[in-house]
Formats: sequence, C-alpha cells, structure tokens
Amino acid sequence: MLCLAALSYALLLAAAVWTLYIAIEPIARRHWPHSMIGWNRLLAGGFRDPLVGHDVLVGVAFGSAAAALTALHQLILARLGSTPPVSVSPSSLLGVRGAIASFLVVLPSCVIQALIWFILIFILRVILRRNWLAAVGFVLIYALLNGLSATAAPTVAALSGAAETAVLVFVMLRFGLVSLLSASFVYVMMILFPLTTDFSLWYSGAALFAVLVIAAMAAFAFHTSLAGRSLFDDVEPLDIQH
Repeated sequence: MLCLAALSYALLLAAAVWTLYIAIEPIARRHWPHSMIGWNRLLAGGFRDPLVGHDVLVGVAFGSAAAALTALHQLILARLGSTPPVSVSPSSLLGVRGAIASFLVVLPSCVIQALIWFILIFILRVILRRNWLAAVGFVLIYALLNGLSATAAPTVAALSGAAETAVLVFVMLRFGLVSLLSASFVYVMMILFPLTTDFSLWYSGAALFAVLVIAAMAAFAFHTSLAGRSLFDDVEPLDIQH
C-alpha cells in the first residue's frame, strides 16, 4: 500500500507538472522567448549543451545568494531575541535514506513552484502591461504575505521575503526557466538541510550530502558551459623577458 501511495503521488506530480507546462509554454514563447531556449534544449536531451550548463551555473549562484539572505534573516531574528522559524526537513535528518528521500521530494516541488511563478508573473504582466511592473508587484505580494504570516518581527520578515523573491524573479526574467529551476532547487536544498561546518555533529552527514549535491551540480554545469574548451584557452602567457 505504501508503494502504491508513493506511485500515485509521483504520477499526480507528473500530471501537474505537465499540465502547468502545457499552459505556460505558449505564453512564455510569446512574451519571454529567451527564457525557454535553455529549457527546450534540455527537454531535447541537451544535458551537455553549453547554454544549459551556463543557465544551471547561474541558478546555483543566485540560489545560494537567496539562501544566504534567508540565513541573514534568521540571524537578525536571533539578534532581536526572537526564535527563528524552523525550516529544516525532519526527514533529511534520518540518515542516508532520509536525505535521498528529501532530495527526491525537492526536485518535483521546485519544478511545480517555478511553473506556478511563471503563470503568476504572466497574469500580473497582463494586468500591469510591463515586465518590470509585474516583477515589482510579484515581489510586493510575497513580501506582504511573509510579513502577515510572520509570528515575530513582521517588518524584517517582509523585507527578507522581498529580497529573496526579488533574486529569484530577476533570475526568471533575465536568464529563463532553467536558471530559475536551478536557483529554486539550490535554495530549497540549503534551507531544508541543516548546513554546518562542524562535522563532529550528529547531523553533519545530511549537511555533507546537501553540499556534495550542490557542488556536483555546479561542477558539472561549469564543465558543460565550457563546451570542451580549457579554462585557460584564451589566457595569453605572461611575458617574463626583461
């Protein structure tokens, strides 16, 4: 029964992702054609396409920045004497199987969230007629929701939510869907897994798992973006003659 429930959930997620994609694909092609180039190459099997590697690498960088803003928010709350919200997934602390399970849950969730963001941005663009106005409106909505749902320091929560959302919205509008998916994945991984530099702690294995996944993702994307070229191909040797 457990396996059947898991299979049903997976099929439901797949159907939801496909439905959302079919809904937004014509919209994105019309208004943000550049945002779909890397995505279309990825769907065509271009995992080693340099553009896909570039977009993933951009997503890793901005996703890490958004996660750093969340960490800053928690630090500010601690300094103010408030208890930071707990965002770590309990299943990520249950050893290797729990970490892998959390990883597998994050993947489809980030895909669905990215597609929903595309739809919401498009709706705002239809209403406001400008991309930048839609982006500002989107950020303000998320900031308001964060502030209203915060149990402590709502102003700080609203500002933090605005900053994190602005980073991801910028990635979406400037670099496209692949970068947004990558940024969302890295952001969620860094939030749900308990990161630490003290590997003597009992949950350090989960932290190491998350770091290795993100590092492997960044390394593969960097290698792919080079398109087989050496990193130092365009660097001229130094002239050391006097």
